[in-house]
Amino acid sequence: MLDLTQTKDSHIDQRLRQELIIWLGSVKSNGNPHLVPVWFLWDGNQIIILSQPGNQKIRNIQHNSHVTLALEAVNDGDDIVMLDGEAKLVDTPLDEKTLLRMFGHASCIPVVLVLKQHRSDHCYPNG
Repeated sequence: MLDLTQTKDSHIDQRLRQELIIWLGSVKSNGNPHLVPVWFLWDGNQIIILSQPGNQKIRNIQHNSHVTLALEAVNDGDDIVMLDGEAKLVDTPLDEKTLLRMFGHASCIPVVLVLKQHRSDHCYPNG
């Protein structure tokens, strides 16, 4: 959980609210890593990712729920946000109104991935 009274956590929250794409890292059943960019929504407590049932990322999470998420580096690599946690697949689909509000379209039938945050890093490699 982010503590918005802390500068680092407040900045992470701001980046999560502004960004549209996050990189999702998971592990395939054979142990190989799998990294994909995905659309997401940060609601202040959890990250929601929509996916078609049966996609590789869903199969990975069914096998191993530990994931890493990363936003694109900005400011020439001086601003990096990474999150580790456990993903939970939720089979209750969102209604069309919610999908439209969150993602601007309702064309996919979603599986919702909810990240229960464990750790967040906000790195400054040059500082």
